[in-house]
Amino acid sequence: HPSASVCRSQDEPFACGVFRWTIVIPEWVERDLSPAEMKALLAHEVAHLVRRDPLWQWLGEMLCTCFAFQPLNFVARRGWRQVAELLCDDWAVERQVPATMLASCLAQIAEGRLERGAGLMGLTAVGRV
Repeated sequence: HPSASVCRSQDEPFACGVFRWTIVIPEWVERDLSPAEMKALLAHEVAHLVRRDPLWQWLGEMLCTCFAFQPLNFVARRGWRQVAELLCDDWAVERQVPATMLASCLAQIAEGRLERGAGLMGLTAVGRV
């Protein structure tokens, strides 16, 4: 199977690549998660790669771009993404990742997303400096 690499980003973790698998991990995630939570996160992201989710997401983007006049494409793409997340959680747990570690990891990712979003909303409310 394709080689994999790990990169660092600013926002939140994700898996990408069709021919060269890549898992992108923000610095704050690497700093804030315990080793067990990091293992759970990596298992979840590897599941996206094994399931070929980057390819399916690309196809969904193409459908929504080429057929933007059909709003149901956007609904289907959103459902597709939600199901992919749940299936990747299941895949990780089936491979002996403790469900509690996965849940803790996902909760911290969601908390980080909310904290960054709250900061951005505050900037928007204040306006330009």
